[in-house]
Amino acid sequence: MRKATTGLFLGLFAFTLSSGSLLATVLPPTGLASGSQYQLAFLTLDGISQSSSNIADYNSFVTTQAASMISLFPGVTWHAIASTASVNAKDNAPNTTLPVYNTHGEVIVPAGVGLYSISSGSPTPSLTNTIHFDQFGNDNSGVPAWTGSSSAGFKLSGHALGSGSTGMGHTGAKDYLWLQLGQFSAIGNQPLYALSTPITFVPEPSTLALAAFGFIGLAAWAWRRKR
Repeated sequence: MRKATTGLFLGLFAFTLSSGSLLATVLPPTGLASGSQYQLAFLTLDGISQSSSNIADYNSFVTTQAASMISLFPGVTWHAIASTASVNAKDNAPNTTLPVYNTHGEVIVPAGVGLYSISSGSPTPSLTNTIHFDQFGNDNSGVPAWTGSSSAGFKLSGHALGSGSTGMGHTGAKDYLWLQLGQFSAIGNQPLYALSTPITFVPEPSTLALAAFGFIGLAAWAWRRKR
């Protein structure tokens, strides 16, 4: 009887996983080989004031936002793509060679490009896809995000986070405006861009494979009952 119960549990557990995967809103990256590394970026669902000059406050905020989505890679470290008067965004949330993806599995910048190469200089590349999906995969395009940064990821002189007038980015932009739209003040709490440390890509088992595993467990349980 104990073995039968184990078989049923495994079968139902696998079926639950396969059913849950149909409802997931955060999608894995596409086009990556198993074992390769990438970084994940999202726009925080909630907003925060730009009043602090301590970058740790913004890193803590995006970490809390990421933790609210329990399946969003526990153990990964998160940093705000933001600058204060003493810290540049490109140093706080570095990205140089790894590809960056959003929470819909879409590439933001491919390998070797770098987020902070999307500057207002010439030549001007662009993001492949915008950073407008939040940690749950919701589309929040069109809202501004606090950055305090120039288009190249440096602190925006006189307009870093913690200043009275703070730099913002446009979440619907693919050119340099994604990071440096302009300077604004007294507009309340706004979201931040969050960037992960490197993540090693491991393909998820397909829904059909999980379902098949579940049915095998159920079949094994039924066979043992007959015996």
